[in-house]
Amino acid sequence: MIFDIKLIFGLIPAVIAVANLYIYMKSVFKGSTKPHFFTWFIWGLISAVIFAGQYAENAGYGMLLAAFSTFNCFCRAAAALKYGEKTITRMDKACLAACIFAIILWPIVKVPLWSVIIVTLIDLVAFLPTYRKSWNKPHQENITSYFLFGCSAFCAIIAMQTYNVTNVIYPISVIISCWGFVWILALRRQALGMKVFP
Repeated sequence: MIFDIKLIFGLIPAVIAVANLYIYMKSVFKGSTKPHFFTWFIWGLISAVIFAGQYAENAGYGMLLAAFSTFNCFCRAAAALKYGEKTITRMDKACLAACIFAIILWPIVKVPLWSVIIVTLIDLVAFLPTYRKSWNKPHQENITSYFLFGCSAFCAIIAMQTYNVTNVIYPISVIISCWGFVWILALRRQALGMKVFP
């Protein structure tokens, strides 16, 4: 039997996404994780835009990551409304305003590459509220969940049917931002005398 390696690596992020969502939501309901609504809401919007851009560029099975990320992010944003971080700073509001403004500009661009570049930059800006919160409260984020997000993005790159900047820029940014965040959480927890993996 011949296996479609692209399909396999396209489905792996879907499996990871389901497990990741379970792990994350379980920690939210236990009270050990406090998601930031702005970050997850913006990421949900961005994932939907990335999915549209990758679909237009024939990304194939690799676009499954963006599809599942959209669902994943909106579930976490919904949970954040009740169980999330309640301290909202001016920087958080500025990030939200900048991201929404850029998302509004997205349909005007009408070029998949520039659209994906714009929303990828928004994605990184949207991470700032969570980075800011987690620097002071590193125990309020699930380190395993972000590591799995990076793994999903890595598999999504392998699953791409067509390799170009439009298709790979988003998953590469996810790998860098998520695994970078894992590194920062680990350093902060060690500095504060906490367990890296509680």
